[in-house]
Amino acid sequence: MKVGDKVRAIADIRGLLRASVPKGSDGVVTRIGYRGIEVTFTVPGVMGGTRTVVIVARLTEIAKL
Repeated sequence: MKVGDKVRAIADIRGLLRASVPKGSDGVVTRIGYRGIEVTFTVPGVMGGTRTVVIVARLTEIAKL
């Protein structure tokens, strides 16, 4: 994977110290580092609309489109 690749969450991504991303959300790889792959996801907002979430994902949590 490289920066700019479009990806999809293949499982619900949750954690104590990171935002939640529902399965099936689309995102874009924004950085690759020693901690993992940083992905910017667009997810449904709390009061409608959408919001942007940036998380560090593992390869087992995302798939390239």
